[in-house]
Amino acid sequence: MGTLPEQFREDYENYGDSFFAVARLLIENHDQQFTQSDLADKVEVSQTRVSDFTTTLTDDGWIDRHENQTTFEWDTEWYNPAEREATDAVFGLYRDLWTVLQAHSQTSTTLWAIIGLAFFVAATVLLAFYLAVKTGLFGESAVSPVVFLVLGGGLVVSGLIMTALTPLQAFMNRFLDRLLS
Repeated sequence: MGTLPEQFREDYENYGDSFFAVARLLIENHDQQFTQSDLADKVEVSQTRVSDFTTTLTDDGWIDRHENQTTFEWDTEWYNPAEREATDAVFGLYRDLWTVLQAHSQTSTTLWAIIGLAFFVAATVLLAFYLAVKTGLFGESAVSPVVFLVLGGGLVVSGLIMTALTPLQAFMNRFLDRLLS
């Protein structure tokens, strides 16, 4: 579901709840067209008030009024809620990943796991390239598909070794701590 952008909230902060209800209805159903009477029925306000709302929103470019019709829909060229939510999700993923990496890269034990994860990611990419070149998805390739397979397989093995070093490092740290205490 689409949410109203911050700029919208700032521009219309003095407008009433009915105004925002109309805007929310339009953005949440940005792929549908509504008549003024549909909007008035759904928001439970008069058609005159809805007419004022739609005139304001149309003049400011937030919604589109279709020529020779009295139907309105959210202007997705101005602000596309689906695109915005996808962008927010991707940035949220990277922000969360960065937070996890910052928290876990502070110990020598988890450093091996992070390196192993990087190797697994690189192996996945190389093996995807192998499949794409092998099936001819990229057309002719100057690099033999076997090269992608060998490099990807090598990174998988290296990732397993690096990941296995994590518990070994923890064991060694605990052993040295007991020995030196």
